[in-house]
Parts: sequence; C-alpha cells; structure tokens
Amino acid sequence: MVEENKDVNTIKEQSVQRAQTQPSVAQTQQVPNNTVQLRYSGFWVRGAAHVIDGLVLAIISMIIVMPLGFLIGFTSAMSESKFMEFMGQVVMIIIGFAVSWAYYIFMTHKFQATLGKMAVGAKVLDENGQRLSLGKIVLRETIGKFISGIIMGIGYLMIAFTSKKQGLHDMISGSVVVYKDAQKGANTIVVAIVYVLYGLIMMAFMAVIFFLVFVIGVAALEDGTSGSGSFFDYVNSEMNDDTYTDDNSFFDDDYYMNDDFSSEDTGVLKSTEDEVKGDY
Repeated sequence: MVEENKDVNTIKEQSVQRAQTQPSVAQTQQVPNNTVQLRYSGFWVRGAAHVIDGLVLAIISMIIVMPLGFLIGFTSAMSESKFMEFMGQVVMIIIGFAVSWAYYIFMTHKFQATLGKMAVGAKVLDENGQRLSLGKIVLRETIGKFISGIIMGIGYLMIAFTSKKQGLHDMISGSVVVYKDAQKGANTIVVAIVYVLYGLIMMAFMAVIFFLVFVIGVAALEDGTSGSGSFFDYVNSEMNDDTYTDDNSFFDDDYYMNDDFSSEDTGVLKSTEDEVKGDY
C-alpha cells in the first residue's frame, strides 16, 4: 500500500510540472494572429480600374492642364520663337506627367486605392499585407510604371502570368494589388459595365475612321483616280499639278499651232515672245 501511494504521488507531481510548463488554452487564444488572408486582383479587373482612372485623369486635365496649355501656347505664339514653342511643349508634357503622378500617389497613400481601384473593389498593399509606405508608392507610380511601359507594356502584361498577379512595377516596389473583400472578390458589375462601354466607344471610333477613309476614297475616284492607293495618287497628282511649268512651253510655236489660233494671232504671240526674250 505504501508503494502504491508513492506511485500515485509521483504521477500527481509529474502532472503538476507539465501543467506549469505548458500554456493554458486561454493563454494561446490571447496570442494575436498577424496572418492576413490575401486574394490578388487579376489582369482584367486591374485593366477596368485603369480605364476608370484614365477617364478621371482626362477630366482633371480638362480642368487644369488645358487652361495652362492655352496660356503657354499663347505666350509661345506671341514670342514668335521656335525655342519658346519647343519649351512650351516640354512644359506641357511635364505638367501632364506631374498631374498623373500626383493623382496616383495621393490616392494610393491616402486611401490605398485610386478611384478606379475603389470602383472594382481593389487596393494596394505590400507583400506582407501591410500598408505600403510613401517611398514605395512613389517608386511604384513613377520609375516602376515608367519601366513597365517603356518595354512595350510587357511590365503590365506580367500581371496575367505571375503567381501574385504582380506587374514589373509591383515587383520593383514590393507591392501587390488585392481585393478589399477576399471572399467577395471583384465588383463584377462595374468591371462588366466598363468593358462594355469601352468596347462600344472603340467600335464607334473605328466606324468613324472607316467612314472617313471611304468618303475620301470616293472623292478621289470621282476626280479620276483609280486602282490601289488611289487616295495617295490623288494627293500626289494635286501636289504635282502640271498646269504651270518652268520650261519654255509658253513660247513653243507648236503649242499654239492648232485650229484655235489664226495666223494673225500667232504672229502677235510670236512678237510677244521676241519681246520677252529680248528682255532677258
């Protein structure tokens, strides 16, 4: 009996020691979980956001850039200097870039998303799911996007093929574009409306282009041109009109020797030719 009691006491002591070394269930629940579930925004969703942002920038340009452009253009025209005209164009390009950068940097830093991304339900974060720093935002929107675009847009096309749906500018800045609601995903209604309207606008634009080409082609055919490239032949013939020449055909006897001129008229013209030649 004494030995059995010793064994029971030993077991109890071991249980107490284990309880002291292991945290309780309540303690484990109090440990914060920093893991953020991310669902990356795809190529077509980001494309729709870009279309919306392009429209927003167009409106901003009409309000800010166009008045400045008119002022700069008027000043350049008054100066009558080619250098001033060139510098005016350079300043307009710089202003256009500055407005675009300011919009993207401000919106991304303040709201983690531009108006386009807000509309489709996306936002910009770092690769750990945390808020992107201002320095990385500036790097992303300026140098990063410049590089993505200058290589024939391949940097943007990479979004469709990378595991985290990152473009080259995202990789350079260590950023990702994710959905605000990982379960809901994109706002598909907005995305669909954007692409439908964009498609209709592009179709209308192409229709206008084809209509103008058709009208110009018909006008060229009516003026006597034919065959492939008739429009360019028509323009070339108009630019190289042979009505006026620099040779002496005006004074060529054969030019006037026809049924429309009498011998008396020819004599008058001949004397005129001699007088003109005499002056030279």
